[in-house]
Amino acid sequence: MSTTGISMITALEIFTHPRDLEISIIQEKNGGKYAIAYSRGPGHNFKLLLSTQPFAEKIDDAVEIVRETLELIQQVVTKEFENRKSIVSQYLNPYGQAIDQSKVLNSDLIRRITEELRQHQVASTYKMP
Repeated sequence: MSTTGISMITALEIFTHPRDLEISIIQEKNGGKYAIAYSRGPGHNFKLLLSTQPFAEKIDDAVEIVRETLELIQQVVTKEFENRKSIVSQYLNPYGQAIDQSKVLNSDLIRRITEELRQHQVASTYKMP
């Protein structure tokens, strides 16, 4: 995970707290490039988890990077949970139970986040039904 600039701890925090996230796409002043910020929700004082420098020319490019990043987090952490020898699995899933998709970052939530970002440039999962 570190090759993407995301630590496993950050990926785990995003994956295991899917209903307490705020993801924002912020444009530089004067219509410049777009940056992305991932944070926890209001219960954690919007603690910043991950951010980028402005890099995207268009909002759709930034949304696509969010989608790709969240899908990568979902894939990598799911693989860790399923690997009985990994420390993540031994600590967070010691009995080897199936992952309850309603309690983790899942494909449906990623789709909803990207839709919300396209419309409003902010996706607050703690407000989503």
